[in-house]
Amino acid sequence: MQRTIRQARQRLEDLADSLNPMSFKRLNDELKAAEAEATRAAHGHAAKKTDSLMRQRNDVLRRLCETRDAFNGLAATGKAGRISGKDYAARYAALKAEERRLQGVVTDVTSGLAAVTQIEEDPVAYADANFYDRYPSTRPDFTF
Repeated sequence: MQRTIRQARQRLEDLADSLNPMSFKRLNDELKAAEAEATRAAHGHAAKKTDSLMRQRNDVLRRLCETRDAFNGLAATGKAGRISGKDYAARYAALKAEERRLQGVVTDVTSGLAAVTQIEEDPVAYADANFYDRYPSTRPDFTF
């Protein structure tokens, strides 16, 4: 019968008192194999997500450095009097808008990394919630 890991664990607990030790071990081994597969799938998902987040992180850090350098260049240009006040204000506003946008990306990356941490802390619960609860046809088959 197809079940989530959580459901299978509960079912095995319910049956435990009525099983002989050999039967319990066989069913528990079945549960452990399903948990190992769920862990493998969750870790694979976490690895892909981490790779993507690290690419985003590196890109946003590069862009933040470029924005900082543009701020420094604008300040030097303004201090030297080589730009009108109107142009200075417009470029400053554009740089501030870019900085705010990039800070939003940093927040998104940070949230994504927190989600990866949750996957790593309990990969079986992650697989239940994100694979087996969402897509019942992917649930493992159990004999109990």
